[in-house]
Amino acid sequence: MTKKFKFFFFFLSIVASALILYAGFRLWQNNLKSPIGDNFSFKNVTDWFKFKTNHQQKIVYGFLPYWNLNKIKVQDELTHLSYFALEVGADGQIVTHSRPGETEPGYRQLNSDEFLNLLDNNQFKNELVLSQFDASTIKQFLDNQRAWITLIEQIDSLLLAYPFTGINLDFEYPGEVSDQLRQQFVNLVISIHQHLAARQEKINLSIDVYASAGNQNKKLLWDIKQLEPHLDYLIVMAYDFHRQNSTQAGPGAPLLGGQELWTSDINTLMKGFFEQVPREKILLGLPFYGYGWQTDSIDPRANTYPGTGFTVSYQEALALKSLSGRWENCRNLNLYWQEEALSPFATLNCPKENPGGNDKTENEEEAELLNYLVYFENAQSLQYKIDYAKQLDLAGIAIWALGYEGESRDLWEVVKSLNN
Repeated sequence: MTKKFKFFFFFLSIVASALILYAGFRLWQNNLKSPIGDNFSFKNVTDWFKFKTNHQQKIVYGFLPYWNLNKIKVQDELTHLSYFALEVGADGQIVTHSRPGETEPGYRQLNSDEFLNLLDNNQFKNELVLSQFDASTIKQFLDNQRAWITLIEQIDSLLLAYPFTGINLDFEYPGEVSDQLRQQFVNLVISIHQHLAARQEKINLSIDVYASAGNQNKKLLWDIKQLEPHLDYLIVMAYDFHRQNSTQAGPGAPLLGGQELWTSDINTLMKGFFEQVPREKILLGLPFYGYGWQTDSIDPRANTYPGTGFTVSYQEALALKSLSGRWENCRNLNLYWQEEALSPFATLNCPKENPGGNDKTENEEEAELLNYLVYFENAQSLQYKIDYAKQLDLAGIAIWALGYEGESRDLWEVVKSLNN
């Protein structure tokens, strides 16, 4: 590590410690409540040190999942729209049918009127996500170099048919892998990069990685140091630190606090990326969603009941305050600010069928009310992450996912500050 980066991380650790001390209390003490919106500015603290910035426009990269096509409203702040997703099969072919006679929905929606109308919008660059999340399929594909050639041929066909300016590879292999599999993924990326570089028009190539890939002691699918020279940017998915299947409730995207309260946090893992990737290639992935669970208490780190976790979009989080929408049968709402994570959360009591499911209880008045915890993102928590990305002078941010914000401009007003 260079002296410059040692100096940087030394000051970053000081900032992290000061940030927590400056808050004036710890959530795990007796006084749990802290009014959302009554927190100090992250920017004031990071002003203690400066970085040399390139003053270029920051990328605002938005993933558009096919299931949100009818919900999206394109915002002026968006610079890149990335369609999610076409699935890559073990043979390298794009999966067109999920089962016999049933068109794969990502493939079907690619040709929908809604998406084709979006492609006519020249306001942003259009990119395409090629995905695979099944470990067995990923291994079969990477073991077969003929399948790589097939995928490259498929990419050529897609670039001829659609005005895409970039390809994003979202191959998510759970857990650690062999050195051989890591090298095969590197070789695949090199092959695609070299092929795209030979084209007359510039086509960007990027990949998505777990935030835990910043831990260089872990052998995840992505060998970051080898991959970096062949990528235009690296998207760090800085979310899902807690998920639907987590055994304890907690924030999905904690900026700090990981060393004491949960496995890790964004700041800790980003240090590992800075040792391997120039910051002008890094996009910080940010969530427009959170998670909720049925829990055994209303403690901020309560145990969750298996199978009760559910996703909470920002639009649904807004409905918490009025206990409307999926929360209409819930009671006893309390909103809190998680100081260490710099994230809001809520406790409330709901019938078993709500809010995680769609079924209604037959007799709402007699239904037993159970404990639920909901960790979510709001404008304040997002502002901390935007300020963090700005102070580190990253290439920009990547949003998962467009459409989760509903009609609200709250989060986009914060995103606007990235380029102000």
